[in-house]
Amino acid sequence: MREATIYYFDEYGERNTEHVIQAVIERLEERDINTVIVASSSGKIAIKLAERLREANREAKVICISDPPQAEEWPKITPKDQAKLEALGAEIIDYVPYASMAYSWKAPENVYGALAC
Repeated sequence: MREATIYYFDEYGERNTEHVIQAVIERLEERDINTVIVASSSGKIAIKLAERLREANREAKVICISDPPQAEEWPKITPKDQAKLEALGAEIIDYVPYASMAYSWKAPENVYGALAC
């Protein structure tokens, strides 16, 4: 039986990115995973992940999932960042629709309980 490590963060946001990337790298050391899917509206976190995987000599395909067109408040992947992702061998799945618009409206606030439902 494989022992698993679970990480909890007190707050959401970019401050956790490095910790999550390190956890992914550690998990990839077990070599039973060869694809990492990352939600990244602007593509910047996916770039960080792909670069760190390359630096750590971890071979894993990175798939970047971005937001749907109606998510106007989030930055989109720029052509420059798209080129970076492609150069790093990442696949981009752009404009993925939310499963539920009721859930997705201001999703971070809903997920973390900042808005009353």
